[in-house]
Amino acid sequence: MKKWILILLLIGVALYGLDRINKLREENNRLSNNIEALTTDISHWTTKNGIDVAKIQQLELTKQEYKLLYQEEVKKTKSLGIKVNRLEQQITAHSNTEIEATVPIVSDTVYLPSKIDTLPLLPQITRTFQYKDDWIQILGVIEPDSVKLAYNSTDSLDIYLVREPKRLLWVIPIGVKHINVLITNSNPNTKIVYAQSIRLNRRSR
Repeated sequence: MKKWILILLLIGVALYGLDRINKLREENNRLSNNIEALTTDISHWTTKNGIDVAKIQQLELTKQEYKLLYQEEVKKTKSLGIKVNRLEQQITAHSNTEIEATVPIVSDTVYLPSKIDTLPLLPQITRTFQYKDDWIQILGVIEPDSVKLAYNSTDSLDIYLVREPKRLLWVIPIGVKHINVLITNSNPNTKIVYAQSIRLNRRSR
């Protein structure tokens, strides 16, 4: 009887040890992937359709790591009424818009009322300019001492989470190595200059 109890005890210890080894291996992989993500710059390319694509590697943090390393983001989530314990993932992207264009200036004469109602309307020349494409519209009025501008820009960002498989002998997929994040922007005048994706690990506190 004692023999079987000892055998069961040894089996239990062995299973616990294997489980512990697997958890340590997963944690080591998580930390290695995070180091790779933090030390790898954002990559860019443009599709045949002229769409700007940015690629980054996703960070996987515990809730405590997130609270410690990203305090400003924690403040933002709290201001939105979001509890960190309920947060699954945060994705941040910054874009920069640059336009170089030459636009014609149009002169027109308008009549403004004089300071004295009995006098006729006084002519004044206004000069305007306009630039417009599928994404950006700029309207301007040149006045004697200033320029009035109206600017409108439209960006469309699409975000894709893509699993990169871990391969045995570079051929056989045996799991997930890490998650890549692809961010696309259809505005040809805008380039994504910064991106970050953080996934909170629910298995760790």
